Amino acid sequence: MDYTTPSPIPHREEDLMTYPMSAEGIEWEVLQDCITSFLGPEAFASLERTQDGEDVYWVTATRPFLPSQINDLKAFSAEFLEDREAAASKHRRPSRHPKNRGGRKQKQATSPIHVQLVLPSLHQNAYLMLPPPSSSSPSSSASLNHCRNCENRPPHHHHHPHSSAASSRAGTLA
Repeated sequence: MDYTTPSPIPHREEDLMTYPMSAEGIEWEVLQDCITSFLGPEAFASLERTQDGEDVYWVTATRPFLPSQINDLKAFSAEFLEDREAAASKHRRPSRHPKNRGGRKQKQATSPIHVQLVLPSLHQNAYLMLPPPSSSSPSSSASLNHCRNCENRPPHHHHHPHSSAASSRAGTLA
């Protein structure tokens, strides 16, 4: 038996609870992308605007979010908004990169960067070829790539593998 991977616990419908959660600082796209990794495959949420004009998420799951998970959602949401704003501003402004006058495609220099991949019960080192930090390589779209691995994390794993500063920044967002 593999003790490193938690086995899914079957849930009964009567075990599900629905509760309100403030939507302040948490983007809908981020919540949708991460909810099942934090609360299990049966978890879902809906959005409601109150009479006061505030947005509230109604979360249905077998357990509530932990405070650290809410802080992570806020940090991921801040990153998501930055990515979306960067992508939008890229489309509004002309490129500042010098034009290639030789007619040939310029090759951008790359340098190896050491990263540690954090997967459930698996720690591996990898070398990626990425542009050097001095060059800017804007993202192609405002995506949620930083949360895609949420699905690969066990529910008890509270540290997001893509953002070492997520938890520390999240404390300032609360």
